[in-house]
Amino acid sequence: MLPPVQGAAPSALEALALLAPEALVAAAIPAVLLLDMVVPKRHAALLHWFAALACVLAAAVAGQAPFGAVFDLVRVDATARLARVVVLGAGAAGLVVLPVQPLRSAAAVVAVLGTVLGALMAAVAHHLLVLWLGLELVALAGYGLVALLGADRRGAEAGLKFALFGGFASALVLFGSSHLYGLSGAFDFTAIGNALARLPATGLAALVLVGCGLAYKLALVPLHLYAPDVYQGTKAAGLLVVGVVPKLGVLAALVHGPVSYTHL
Repeated sequence: MLPPVQGAAPSALEALALLAPEALVAAAIPAVLLLDMVVPKRHAALLHWFAALACVLAAAVAGQAPFGAVFDLVRVDATARLARVVVLGAGAAGLVVLPVQPLRSAAAVVAVLGTVLGALMAAVAHHLLVLWLGLELVALAGYGLVALLGADRRGAEAGLKFALFGGFASALVLFGSSHLYGLSGAFDFTAIGNALARLPATGLAALVLVGCGLAYKLALVPLHLYAPDVYQGTKAAGLLVVGVVPKLGVLAALVHGPVSYTHL
């Protein structure tokens, strides 16, 4: 575990070096939209390869990224580094096998990149709000991707079920986070762990709420009921993205959290 960050705040260049993979994926999203305006629809596959190349480049950068933290918001350690590389690799693979749909390729590629970016944010999160924003980005992009790839009533149904269950899970995470903040007065994982050591019973209830929201992302029993319909309603490429990428980010977040609760 990295020690708590003390002393001077990181410079802009240091923060950019830590978050370079996320910055590359984020920059690729508007780049894909701009390319879609100039690339003929018959060459829509170029959007897929461009986005996949961006993910591969980001994975190479992530593998060499330094360890460190940006304030109490994000923290890059060995777990985050591994999760980043695997998430970006899965995202690149999903983009390569993603069906080329001339009128929908840009939207589908952006949805995949959004899912990857959200999982990256969750993987490096050391703050409840950063974790929640990452999970929401994963969810919103995943809803659109499932519906786009379905292209029939079953796909639309899968996207709707994904959205409804996802909204419930997000509410659980927010509700639990509000309780954790009320108990600890902080959002970063280390401060929450220190505070909950003095309030184990009430803190456990708040952690259970947050854990239920994370269990939805992992499709753990009993929050797995949506998974068969959603996975059946989308194509293999969509299943690779929505069924694998978010889980990698959540697993990294689950490792970060308990490791930071040093006093529990």
